[in-house]
Amino acid sequence: MANRKLSRREVLQLFGVGAASIGLAACGTEPPSAGPAVAPTSGGEAPASGGQAAPAPAGDKIALEVKSVQPEYSAQSKQIWDVYIEQNPNVEITLVDVNEDTQAAYDARIAAGNPADIDTQAACTKANYQQYTNLLDVADFKWELYHQNAKTGFEQIYGIANYVPMVNTMAGYYFTFIHYKDKMEAAGLNPRQDVKTMEDLETFLAALKTHVDENPDLDYVMDTGWHPWVLGTVFPSAMSIGLGQGKEAQRQLFQGEIKWTDMEQNPFVPYFQLYKDWYDKGYLPEKWWTRNWDEYENGNIAQKSILTFHGPWQWDKIEAGNPEAGAQLDGFPWPANSENQLYVTPTTTFAFNTNAAATYSSLKDKPNAADARKAMLWWYSPESVKLQAEAIGSNAPAMDLSSVGEPEIRQTQWVKVVKPIKDGEFGQLTFDDSLHGKDVTERFFKDGSENVMESDAQASLIGDFLENTITLEQLMETFQKRWDAAYQIG
Repeated sequence: MANRKLSRREVLQLFGVGAASIGLAACGTEPPSAGPAVAPTSGGEAPASGGQAAPAPAGDKIALEVKSVQPEYSAQSKQIWDVYIEQNPNVEITLVDVNEDTQAAYDARIAAGNPADIDTQAACTKANYQQYTNLLDVADFKWELYHQNAKTGFEQIYGIANYVPMVNTMAGYYFTFIHYKDKMEAAGLNPRQDVKTMEDLETFLAALKTHVDENPDLDYVMDTGWHPWVLGTVFPSAMSIGLGQGKEAQRQLFQGEIKWTDMEQNPFVPYFQLYKDWYDKGYLPEKWWTRNWDEYENGNIAQKSILTFHGPWQWDKIEAGNPEAGAQLDGFPWPANSENQLYVTPTTTFAFNTNAAATYSSLKDKPNAADARKAMLWWYSPESVKLQAEAIGSNAPAMDLSSVGEPEIRQTQWVKVVKPIKDGEFGQLTFDDSLHGKDVTERFFKDGSENVMESDAQASLIGDFLENTITLEQLMETFQKRWDAAYQIG
């Protein structure tokens, strides 16, 4: 690789896109590389050199440590950074993977003032945002290329002006139905063609229930498990939109303009009514709120169910864990509301599932700080973001890529469902990427409080409601009490 510049297409050919590269990362191997420019390591310890030497003279190596996007995408991250190294051959990059098992050790490094030089999946809240460099103070950041909320999003959510710790390079995540096309055809069902409205969805699920009951190899109609973010924020928001409740009403609820106990105006009431109806009809797994998320995903990969509702990750996991089944993946959107809107997570987010890069304030005087800043700016550049979209992305870039051309996103959910939606196959639909109700009230959240819905404590509450131990009115009363305890507005 040191002899010539690696083209974008060659990068993609080196490690593939989607399932193939996910599988490589999951198996602990890496695709072929022409040189060891980027060395992988774990996140618990800093590399021995630490990049602490004096600024390197021309021709000497500059050491940078970079926290990767996600361990699952370590191979892709490595190859993207190899492109930067082609352009900057005096740079050596050590890639650090941090997952749930090593997060505590990495957090200890942050506390000790010795984090990675660049974090490419940074996340923060109003409690710790100052650990990251303020991008408003970084010269040459191309604000004009980014989405309109890039400069103001942090203030919108947390109420903190004149500070931008990070900017998402990608738009939000899409949640859609996933099904196995061949299995649906065997059942005589074609949900992609037939499901356009909530009534269509009900008819389809009833027919699928009949098929599942007649086939001992299938355990569930619509598979799911417990995940506090998915079941506490995403599903209620996404599904409520199809039930006629937009995000604006959800924001009003969290801002206290609508009471949780207002059964007529609360936008989540129809969602809980729907889930109760589906549970009573046997469409959902028994006691699904006690079911481990990994158990659910693995069962779906093994085709114990042929339908689920999920983000892009399950598509990738199916293709990696069961390639034969992955070749049959298809999907369709949740029905749109009366304004032809569908759900997508907000582009502007900071605390969870970001696609954002940052440098740390504690390293501002480190000898390689200028080199880290230069590399971070490249990660935010159109060239790099296009590579990220093609190699890792399951969503659209959140910046202007006219200088390099639009990416060819090949992630399966995008190809099978999202792009066809955008191309009009399912009608003239649009995605609502505005903030959740929880997002706009983060500034008012009392530190240490229990989240109203996005909490493991909610699992048993939902179970009590679904099994008739409490009524829906009592569930909403509990949510109102939790909201009262968690927020101080006005």
